[in-house]
Amino acid sequence: MGRLWEKVGILSKFLILLYRVKIAEDEVSKKKYAMKIMKKEDAENQEEFNLQLFITLMSNEVGKLKDLPKHPNIIQLIEYNWDGVQTTSSNYNIDILYVVLELAEGGDLFDYIFTVNKGFPEKIARYYFKKLIDALEFLHS
Repeated sequence: MGRLWEKVGILSKFLILLYRVKIAEDEVSKKKYAMKIMKKEDAENQEEFNLQLFITLMSNEVGKLKDLPKHPNIIQLIEYNWDGVQTTSSNYNIDILYVVLELAEGGDLFDYIFTVNKGFPEKIARYYFKKLIDALEFLHS
């Protein structure tokens, strides 16, 4: 059985993929996580969107993440559910898919690069590149 999560705020929204990434809080520990949520109804109402293909792609992501040992530069998978239910404030149940991941406090590097839209100074680029190489080296060892 899954944990009880409280959604705290939206981190980012990807309309093309029809899922939102929100900050979720574990109701027991109060620790915050990133939660990718997609309403099944939204996906089923889209032309040229294959829900089963999306679940297959998400299953691939989860399959790779769930067996990884911990590393400071790799986001950890906490929980996932392809048959989740979200209850709205008006007590209406919505069928959802969700993946709960460790929260990267600084946000998504990809979003940051495109928000800044100027790239990084060399010193900052070197810092992130070193973290990336460190994680890749760990994965290949």
